[in-house]
Amino acid sequence: MRLECDFWVRNTVATNSTADPSWSDVESAIRALDAQFRTEIDRETEDGGFGVGGGDGRYVVIWTPYEVDDPWTLLAGVPGEDPVDLVVGGQMGRFRPDSVVGLDEALQAARVFFDSQELPDSLGWRRDFEARREKP
Repeated sequence: MRLECDFWVRNTVATNSTADPSWSDVESAIRALDAQFRTEIDRETEDGGFGVGGGDGRYVVIWTPYEVDDPWTLLAGVPGEDPVDLVVGGQMGRFRPDSVVGLDEALQAARVFFDSQELPDSLGWRRDFEARREKP
């Protein structure tokens, strides 16, 4: 298992990779996300990738199992109406408001996944069939 964290300076990215990270490594990396220079962490496992992107109190949490094309997205407890602009993976993206969660939810999902390699049942998830559709 690996933990990869990005660090952007202008249009150039450096990636910090940690083999067999501790929970402290993962938590620190999530807390360091700032949606500007540090915009995404990925936890790679044998079964897929668990990612947290964004920062500064607004996060997108995604699990992408290798055996299927459709990722699972953590859902916010209180959905909004307007799309949310957020930098993830070094690029500005527009996200559904129910896909943007707070730090506590992102950490909770990451902790359960870190401990069990499973998505926490106590949180809501959506399978994003739309993620693999080609954009016109």
